[in-house]
Amino acid sequence: MPEPAEIAEMVSQFELSRTPLFERMEEDYSFWRQDEFDEEGVTGYQTYTSNIPRTTADKIVGWMTSAQRIVRVLH
Repeated sequence: MPEPAEIAEMVSQFELSRTPLFERMEEDYSFWRQDEFDEEGVTGYQTYTSNIPRTTADKIVGWMTSAQRIVRVLH
């Protein structure tokens, strides 16, 4: 049976290994929310917030929710 300190260390290592995934998720979520494009030195017609990330995500979510579910149970 692992000691409490070992368990705490394993949890800490697990959280550190997942940090890049959470950061990527936050970046992707900002695309989906369509946060306004803000780049220094770029003004006027050159600034553009595209809705492509959100429409693509909505399309994929729609495909996933309308897909036929297949349940497989191993003997």
